Amino acid sequence: MRGAWKIGSVAGIAVQVHWTFLILLAWVALAYGAEGGPAAALRGALLICLLFATVVAHELGHAMAARWFGVRTLDITLLPIGGVARLERFPEEALPGLVIALAGPLVSGLIAAVLLGGALVVGGPLALLPGPGASLVVQLGLANLLLCLFNLLPAFPMDGGRALRAALAAFVGSLAATRYAAAVGRVMAALFGVVGLMSNPFLLLIALFVWLQGAAEEQAALVRHALRRRTVVDALARDVRVLPPGTTVADAAMLLQHGLQQEFPVVGDGRLVGVVGQGDLVRALAAGFGRAPVTEVMRRDVAPLPLATPLTAAYERLQEAAAAGLRALPVVDEGGELVGLVGLDTVAGLMAVAAAAAAARPRPGRDRFEMPALGAAGRAA
Repeated sequence: MRGAWKIGSVAGIAVQVHWTFLILLAWVALAYGAEGGPAAALRGALLICLLFATVVAHELGHAMAARWFGVRTLDITLLPIGGVARLERFPEEALPGLVIALAGPLVSGLIAAVLLGGALVVGGPLALLPGPGASLVVQLGLANLLLCLFNLLPAFPMDGGRALRAALAAFVGSLAATRYAAAVGRVMAALFGVVGLMSNPFLLLIALFVWLQGAAEEQAALVRHALRRRTVVDALARDVRVLPPGTTVADAAMLLQHGLQQEFPVVGDGRLVGVVGQGDLVRALAAGFGRAPVTEVMRRDVAPLPLATPLTAAYERLQEAAAAGLRALPVVDEGGELVGLVGLDTVAGLMAVAAAAAAARPRPGRDRFEMPALGAAGRAA
C-alpha cells in the first residue's frame, strides 16, 4: 500500500488511491475510445470514477459497522480490483464479524436498488437492458449489483468469506473458523484462476489477491492464537544496552559488531528520549556523520509499549515498526522508566515454543529426549 495517495477523508477516515488504479482508468478510457472516439473515452473514465465512488461507499459501510462495535478504520484504499478498508483489528466474535462483513455488500445492494429502480420508473423495463447503449445510471446500478453478489462469494478474505468465517466462529471457535474459511477461499481462488485463464484475465488478479491475502490472514490468526492471554512481559528482553545522548554514531555502530542487539534506546536523565536502529546508524555512517551524536539520527516519535500491553497488540505494533526499519520497541513500566526491549525475533521464538508445546504428544516407551545423531561430517568435527 506504499504507493497510495490520499485524496481526502470521509467521516474522519482517510481515502487513498493506489497508483495502479491509474492503470485501470487509462485502460478503460483507451478501450472505450478505441470504439467510440474521445467522447466515449471520457464516458468510460467517468463511469470508472463513479463506480469507485460507490466502492468508497461500500467500504464506508464496513467502516461504519466497525465503528459501531468500537473498531477504528485506519484508511480506505482504492485498488484496480476494488477497495480495501483497513481496520485496526477484525473482531473474532461471530456477531460483530458477520455484521461488519455484510455491511459493505448491503450498501452496494442498496445503491443498485436505488439506481436501477429509478431507471425502471423513468424508462421502463427496456431501460435496464445492459450494453454499450445503456445509460450511466443503469451501468452504474448493474455494476453495483454485480459488486454486491460477487463480494458475497465465500472467497475469504472477501466479504462473503469473512461472513462465512464469522458464522463458523460461533460453532468451532475463531482459529478453526479462519482455517476453514481460508481453505474454502483457496478453492474459490483456484476457480477464479481457471475462469480467468479461459475468459477474463482480470479474475487472475482477484485470484492472486484472495490466495495470498487469505494465507496472510490465516497466519495472522495463528499468531493471535499463539499469543493469546500473554503480555509484553512474556517476551521482554531486560538486559539491553542503552545509549547516553552524547554517544557518537560511530561508537554506537561499534556496538552492532559485539552483540545481537540492533536497536538501542537513547536515555537521558533516566528517561527514554528516542530509539536508534541499525539502519539509522548505517545510513548516518555512509553519509559521513560518524562523529555526530545519536540524538541527531535517533527516532523521537517511537511510542514505548507499557508492560501490560497484550502481546497481540505489541506484535501488530512491531510489524508496523519493522516496515519503518525497527525490529524492536522499547518497553516502559507504569512510571515511564525503561525496562527493556521487545522484538519481532523474541516474539517469533515465543510463538515457536508455544506451537511446539501445543503439538507435543507423549510417545509410548520414551521417557527421555534423545538428540538426533550427527552425520559423518558432524562426528568428524
